Amino acid sequence: MISSRQPLFEFLTLFILLVLLLPIDGAPFTSHQSPSRRSISSYTPYTTTYPASVYIDGKAFYILGGFSNVTIERPQLFKIDLSISWATTQPAYTQLKDELDSSAGAMANALTADQQTWFLLPGDGFPQLYNINTGTWNLVTTSRGDPVGPATGSLLQAGALSAATDPNSSIIYVPNGYTSPGTGVPSLLGYAVESNTASHTKMHPDLALLAAFSVAWAQNSMDNGGSLYVFGGATMASLSVDEGAKPSCRNTLYSYDPVADLWSVQPQQGETVPSARRDGCLVPFQNGAKLVLFGGMSDQGAAILGDVYIFDTVSKIWTRGQDVVTSDVRYGHACAVSKDMLIVWGGSNLYNAQQTRPFTSATLVYDLRRGRWRLTHSPNLAFKPPISIPLAISSILTAKSIMPSTHRVIVIEKHSHFHYMFAFPRATVISGWENELFVPYTKAFADCPEKGQVIQALATKITKTHVELDRSVEGFGTQVEYEYLIYGTGARHPEPGNLNDHDTKEGAIQRLKETQVKIQKAKKILLIGGGAVGLELAVEIREHYPDKEVTLVHSRDRYMPSYKLAMHDKSVSVLKEFGVNQILGDRVIIPDGGFKDDFEMIKVSTKNGKEIESDLQILCTGMTPQSDLLGALSPSSINPTSRLVKIKPTLQITDDAFPNIFAAGDVADLDVVKTGGAAWGQADTCMRNICKMIANPKVESSALGTYSPMAPQIFLYYGTSQAIVQMKLFGFLIVTGWNFLVKRFFSYNIHAARGWTWLGSTLSKETADL
Repeated sequence: MISSRQPLFEFLTLFILLVLLLPIDGAPFTSHQSPSRRSISSYTPYTTTYPASVYIDGKAFYILGGFSNVTIERPQLFKIDLSISWATTQPAYTQLKDELDSSAGAMANALTADQQTWFLLPGDGFPQLYNINTGTWNLVTTSRGDPVGPATGSLLQAGALSAATDPNSSIIYVPNGYTSPGTGVPSLLGYAVESNTASHTKMHPDLALLAAFSVAWAQNSMDNGGSLYVFGGATMASLSVDEGAKPSCRNTLYSYDPVADLWSVQPQQGETVPSARRDGCLVPFQNGAKLVLFGGMSDQGAAILGDVYIFDTVSKIWTRGQDVVTSDVRYGHACAVSKDMLIVWGGSNLYNAQQTRPFTSATLVYDLRRGRWRLTHSPNLAFKPPISIPLAISSILTAKSIMPSTHRVIVIEKHSHFHYMFAFPRATVISGWENELFVPYTKAFADCPEKGQVIQALATKITKTHVELDRSVEGFGTQVEYEYLIYGTGARHPEPGNLNDHDTKEGAIQRLKETQVKIQKAKKILLIGGGAVGLELAVEIREHYPDKEVTLVHSRDRYMPSYKLAMHDKSVSVLKEFGVNQILGDRVIIPDGGFKDDFEMIKVSTKNGKEIESDLQILCTGMTPQSDLLGALSPSSINPTSRLVKIKPTLQITDDAFPNIFAAGDVADLDVVKTGGAAWGQADTCMRNICKMIANPKVESSALGTYSPMAPQIFLYYGTSQAIVQMKLFGFLIVTGWNFLVKRFFSYNIHAARGWTWLGSTLSKETADL
């Protein structure tokens, strides 16, 4: 078993990833205790409207100037501490030194990508730069490229523009921030602080005469590195209160892709879409995957608004939050998002022809995860996200941290990419993001190649000393020698819940797209099997195609029998709400040769004599352990009834002739719910026992660790609006569908970005097709 060709032993892990269920971390909440409070300054700023503001998540909210109903000698500059707790009646203010000579109201401003410099563009002066670290100011009087400053024209001088920073290029964009002296046509101003370079490009024609719009940058996987978003606004002529001004506010959402140099009008969906407005705030949330819109005013101040909307930049759906009380509505305010909290400061709640504005003094805090307004700011209220690591990835991560330098981990994987199957039910229905669900293995060991390697090949035979491959692999040939082996081949499940037969990313995506087309064309869909895949798929279809008839047949009397009864009861209720026909305790009679995908309307019979009319049938049941490969080496290790691999508490196979072979995951004969979390724990136990055996080859089995099953936990996504979760909370196993709790786990792509992180990559539009 010791290689004579290499000084280092090759430790082989053999994996096919077949994890279907997404468990929840056993401790999803952080402590509810308040953090230690530093002394809060007695300084209190004057409340203003249209202040300039930027923020650093978890650190500070910087606010400068604005218009006030009292005389202020200089534009005030201060910050609110976002790292500690405070009441909305007494925010943690700190006064900062202001040296700005220009007017400090309604100016375009943004923070640089490195969060070191605050860029401010007053309407009546040259750009100003404020160093966040040193607290010093710098006036920019010249620039390379296009001029920046007073010569940029009337739109900028009107002082009703906003700005946002592209974190990829570090360019700060100011829509309508540049006006060509010759033509008077407004353009999109781009300014790079580090190189002091300005440029401009075209605006969307509908935006060219607008101002007082809301601007934010969204960094999500569906854009080419991210896009600039612009919402609402009003025509320049209507920004005054002259008599006879016509209604002019908009509620259109525009986006600009700087890579393609392309403006687009974004589709907006949802039960309610934000009304037309100006002077609201728009800020990114969840790393730019979503945008938060708050407040503003309608035409000529006919209505001052206090509504909250959250826009999903992938699904294009607006979700309305909780409105503020009438006394807290406002426009011209400053906003920040920190630790899932929206912080709102300043603004006004009245607009009239005399331009006398009573200023709203209250600071507001809105809990974006729980969807309610709060009287305190507390950074410790943020949730920890759920964590799930499939079998092979768990072994890779564990190996990186504990594998001794004498050994390497070799993962034999027939797929070119890791399949993020948690999202397959949704990707079976909704198109346009399938590439996010297949992650290349190429960077799994990029940071530590001495620790291991993933090779793409199919194992065809296991011997006592090596594994034979179906192809020649550079550095190994057609076989890989091993000292220890983890057998984690999983089990076969029907498509589309599992795409085991598709070895390439292109082939797997094509299969998902084919199923999407089938679902689109079908009128009556029969789903066979009420496990996690069948349950989620039924709701996904009904949510996105409410005109289609969906019938779910499950052979048992309850769904998810390995979980608490409440999981079944709540699932029945949700499916009923979505109009899914449910048949429990019955089996579909599958015809010889299976169902034909010809869209012919047929009657399918059940064991209990029911007949179900359908033109599309999808199997969501049945699991076949892939144990034949190991069975050929050790027949006694295979359970003849279930075909699962029999193992010891240490996860070594029961055949004492092979103490160096372990089994884990769906293929292992363990009396536990087969989920990703369970597989992760089993792989971790295997890895740690192997390390003990490497350290002491004579170690007794009694000295090895044993696998302790985790409490069965699962998160079922029922469309984009509901979920049922069984989780361990404060030591208790609970089942809930309470939106207050479960919505914080929502993600349009079911948190697919985590799969990329696990394998050393980052999900973006540039990487999604790798």
